[in-house]
Amino acid sequence: MARAAATVTNPRKRPQQPRARATVEVILEATAHILARDGYEALTTNAVAARAGVSIGSVYQYFPSKEALVGELVDRDCERMDALFGDVFLRAQGLPPPELARALVGAVYRAKVENPALARVLREQIPLRGRLCRLEENLARITETVAGYLAHHRDALRVVDPARAAFYAVELAEALTMAAVLKPGPSGGEQAVDEITDVLVRYLFR
Repeated sequence: MARAAATVTNPRKRPQQPRARATVEVILEATAHILARDGYEALTTNAVAARAGVSIGSVYQYFPSKEALVGELVDRDCERMDALFGDVFLRAQGLPPPELARALVGAVYRAKVENPALARVLREQIPLRGRLCRLEENLARITETVAGYLAHHRDALRVVDPARAAFYAVELAEALTMAAVLKPGPSGGEQAVDEITDVLVRYLFR
């Protein structure tokens, strides 16, 4: 069963030529548009083909099912967030801890808030498309990086163990930024970034 599910939720092949890559991008943009506007249940390969302006055969040439389309979007979202964290951390690691925390929280929040409806659907689909391990691997890499940073600021930590502090901080940041995007309530935008940062800094540092 696991092998069959993996076949269904992965691309049939990867495009090699520029024209083929452009076709795949159009197909994935159409998939994202339908998911954000109408939700997963409304997504069909025929709807994607119509939205993308390509034949259904072009869709099936690369993606055997709508599950594979969604799986590819989830993978790309994980890659995007991983790269975003690495880029921001590299540029901001010399800042004082509260400023670094705000830079990271702000970058993650703004990336998710670009398309809240799509962010919600992709998050819902992660376990259904066999991508939970992928997300956990990304979070583990981020946690390891944060733990290394916190080890250099051990004297200021409220939590004795930098690894444990990093684990809870990363999990909190991931959950709170997602909640702020999906359920903004009375506060959102930069206020949400400020408040999430405050939660993390108060937990981490004296």
